[in-house]
Amino acid sequence: MSVVGISAGTVAAIGVGITAGKMLYGGFSALGDNGAGEMREAGQDVFDNMSRIAGDSQSLSYKQTDNAIQRAGDVRASGAKTVGFGARKSMTNLVQTGKSTTSQQGFASDKGTQARQESSATQVQGQYQNQMKTLSDSYSFSQKSAEVAKNAADITYEKDIASAQKELNYTLAQADETDVGFFEGMFG
Repeated sequence: MSVVGISAGTVAAIGVGITAGKMLYGGFSALGDNGAGEMREAGQDVFDNMSRIAGDSQSLSYKQTDNAIQRAGDVRASGAKTVGFGARKSMTNLVQTGKSTTSQQGFASDKGTQARQESSATQVQGQYQNQMKTLSDSYSFSQKSAEVAKNAADITYEKDIASAQKELNYTLAQADETDVGFFEGMFG
């Protein structure tokens, strides 16, 4: 049978061609701009920014900790000078007092005066050692605190990176759901 000079086979071939054309159009249209690529890029950008911020935060924590240790070292050094100066001054005063006492008595100091001077010198030495130990302990505590702070910064960094990775994975999964491939578009 022919309609206007076109055979049934030709009409069928045209119908199949139109259907195939629609299917191909659907397949190629699915490869077009459906936002999945942009979602992937945005997800990667967010991940990169979150990673950079986490790294910057960790670096800042390290710098602050290092500065605190430096200040603690400066305090220890300054304190050691002050304590040393005070101990020397006290010892000098003891010696001067002993000389003054000896010259006032007009003869060599007696055993009582000498014992008091030795006792006072022992006290000065004990105070010096206690103050130096306190400075040293304070500095050691600062170092241990800095180590804890750096460990905390490391943990926070790892947690932030894991969070950024989770966010990226979620975004990529959403993009995969949005992304329609060629065959899905062709038969969908």
